[in-house]
Amino acid sequence: MKKQLKIVSYVYSVRIYTALISIFLIPYIIKIVGYDSYGLVGFYAILMACLNILDAGIGGVLARQAIVSRESRQSFIEFTAVFNKVIKIFIFIGVSVSIIGAIFAHQYSKTWLNTSLSDEEVQFCTLLMFCIFAVRYIQGPYRSILLSNESQVAISTINFVYITLSQPVTLMFLLYFRQDIKFYFIVQFMAAAINTLLTVVYGEYIKKKIALSLVDNNKLESKISIKVIFLFALQLSTLSILWIIVNQSDKLALTKFMQLSEYAKYSVAVSVSAIIFVISDPLNQILLPRLTRSYTERNYETYTKYFTYAYYFVCLCLVPLAIFLFFFSQSLLLAWSGDYELAASASRYLPWIFLGGVFGVFSNFCFLLRYSSGDLRNHTLVYLLFSVFVVPANIYIANKYHGVGTSIFFCISSATLFFSWSVYNFNKYFVSGLDFIVKLLIPVSLICCGYFSFINSLKIEPSDRLISFIVLFGIGFSGSVIVAFYIFLIRKKINIKLRLKNA
Repeated sequence: MKKQLKIVSYVYSVRIYTALISIFLIPYIIKIVGYDSYGLVGFYAILMACLNILDAGIGGVLARQAIVSRESRQSFIEFTAVFNKVIKIFIFIGVSVSIIGAIFAHQYSKTWLNTSLSDEEVQFCTLLMFCIFAVRYIQGPYRSILLSNESQVAISTINFVYITLSQPVTLMFLLYFRQDIKFYFIVQFMAAAINTLLTVVYGEYIKKKIALSLVDNNKLESKISIKVIFLFALQLSTLSILWIIVNQSDKLALTKFMQLSEYAKYSVAVSVSAIIFVISDPLNQILLPRLTRSYTERNYETYTKYFTYAYYFVCLCLVPLAIFLFFFSQSLLLAWSGDYELAASASRYLPWIFLGGVFGVFSNFCFLLRYSSGDLRNHTLVYLLFSVFVVPANIYIANKYHGVGTSIFFCISSATLFFSWSVYNFNKYFVSGLDFIVKLLIPVSLICCGYFSFINSLKIEPSDRLISFIVLFGIGFSGSVIVAFYIFLIRKKINIKLRLKNA
């Protein structure tokens, strides 16, 4: 138990470091390269997310297949043969992306982006964006191997090295060598190459280690083929593609309809909202293999415990922060950046983007249910219907209402998906599943609204940035303490169990 606690603590410490260092350095990078150039950094984040569509869910399928293939050495060897074929496909796609990126950068990058930067700058940076993706793309299958082996420490350490190279080291190079956006992306490419090298080397080591640790058995086993893997991946890949389209279509449209300098401020709000991933990414990293293994081994009590405690954790960490931002986002951004223009602009978007992201994390619990049980068919169909409505609406709203309308619609659409499909699945898969909403989410939200509304009415506004930040931190933290106290009191009245008819 102590070992597991240390691992979880390490994983979260790296994620906290990643979020804090990324957010903390944003004002300094903007100061060096300017708003227009930083808009390219925001476009880079969108492009990386959109190109992840090429993973097509294969990473998730490989992780699950690696887990279920560990029943014998022969089964895992057959999986390894398929894995090696997938690697070749990924390398081919990566090279193709680089070539296509060169064509896109030359023909369309300046046409798409509304910026005062020179054609040469935009084309060079856009080409490097595609090359960075190609290099990072190759590591995808190896991360699946590490995830299936629950190599949380290794994954987190590699992430730590990458974020250090891509953020503080990049800033240092910008300060001491060349203070321009082209050099920024050159350093990003170098960081991506080192990250991929570490992942591939350790992934190969783990793959061999697993094979040597397994024993042969005499059970009749079906041969695994790459065709079977891809057929099994169809539902997950469709879901992954839809998720990327839904979540990036609004941002991609904004890069077309907004000035790049103004989009830079919107992207700052998106970057600050990325603190959500401090909670959700390690949670996924830990829960996906454990829930899948617990379900496969029919250890339903353990499954329910993992799921419920994770839900408590998200309520405790994210709900108070989401409500807090509706009352104090501008003050927080000003204390952080010292830039009145940035704080005023980004605070119009931040609360809505953050709350929409929190609903996305809660909706992800529905995905975890379906993924671990191997039943993604209906989940994929629902998300398909959702995307048919949301994607055209994203483009229309981005064109007509720009950043404010887009951020509000993102929040509303995310909440709609959660309160319809996810709540239905909570009730379907769990006895007393509605307690997740009625006894946890709604009361916690009301408590936070009341508390932060009261504190806001006191008009506590220190003039010093550091003191202001400390006061705001204290207000937010005290909200979480109140929520923790409520969860402690209510936990014994929540008796959620997995319905065996769905297991």
